[in-house]
Amino acid sequence: MRKQRPRGSLTRERVVDAALAVVDEVGLDALTLRAVARSAEAPPMSLYVHFGNKSELLDFMYGEVARRLYADGGHPTWQEEFVSLCRQVRRILLEHPRWAPLLSRPAARPVHVPSRERVLELLTREGVPVGEAFDAFSNACLVSLGLTLVELNLRDSEGNSSLATRFDRLKHWSEQPSSVRAEPLTREALSGSGAFDFTHNFEAAIRAFIAGVGAGRSPGLRLLSAPEHCRR
Repeated sequence: MRKQRPRGSLTRERVVDAALAVVDEVGLDALTLRAVARSAEAPPMSLYVHFGNKSELLDFMYGEVARRLYADGGHPTWQEEFVSLCRQVRRILLEHPRWAPLLSRPAARPVHVPSRERVLELLTREGVPVGEAFDAFSNACLVSLGLTLVELNLRDSEGNSSLATRFDRLKHWSEQPSSVRAEPLTREALSGSGAFDFTHNFEAAIRAFIAGVGAGRSPGLRLLSAPEHCRR
């Protein structure tokens, strides 16, 4: 017989962790409360102590994923914190690709984002207006999420990166004699390049983003903010 857990040992955190583990195995669309109960080693009805219905459970799952994606890295500079944040987002989504659909879920309640407060504090300490600092943090999240979702989703039926395939074809074309006159700079650029490496591209994009935020602190320049209608 399976040993029962002590009364009161089933916490909301354990239920959410169990639900995320089920999603890792079968995907979000196949998530059932019965499967969550099995993963948590608890009777199905005991789950309802912690949420009213499946929709509320999904809200808690979204909140936990956000907490992990945007955990405070504890770095002393906003540059280091941005690098840590972006790498963290990519690492977690690559490790748990089936969590990604949760990110499209509208938050039923405000989600605690630890790294946001640290970044806002570090940027405003350097004189960045808080609204612009908020935009910078939001854009860092969008850049890292966008690039990672592209990495996850642009794949063929066998799971191979479509971007890598396109790069290989472009590189092969550039090596043909007919390409010399057609696009000489493209040929020159590709002549010394190796294989397509998404990590390299990701890191380059993050460095460019951080450099852009830093350039906005030069005399006479301001951080680029999204138009007001895009921030609503």
